[in-house]
Amino acid sequence: MKDVLCGGGGGKIWLLINNNTNADPVFNTKVYLKNGKFGLDLIVNGGDCRPVVFDFDLDGKRDLVVGEEFGGRRTPCRAFCEYFF
Repeated sequence: MKDVLCGGGGGKIWLLINNNTNADPVFNTKVYLKNGKFGLDLIVNGGDCRPVVFDFDLDGKRDLVVGEEFGGRRTPCRAFCEYFF
C-alpha cells in the first residue's frame, strides 16, 4: 500500500498511513517521523517544509531531502533515511 509523506508549518514531517488499498486509500493514521538515535520528533528548522525521498547521492540508500522556508529563503537540507524507512 502507498502512504503519503507530508510536511508543514513548524518543521515537522509526518507519514499518513494508508489503511486500505491503493485503489481506495484511507489515510486515518498519522505518524510523526522520529530521529532514530534519540526517538525525538524530526523537526526541520524554519517554516513550512516539503519532504521528498530519493537516492540523492546515488549510494543505493533512500535519502530524505527537505526544503524549508525560513525568513523568505528556501533552504534544502538532507537526512539519511536508514532510521525512518
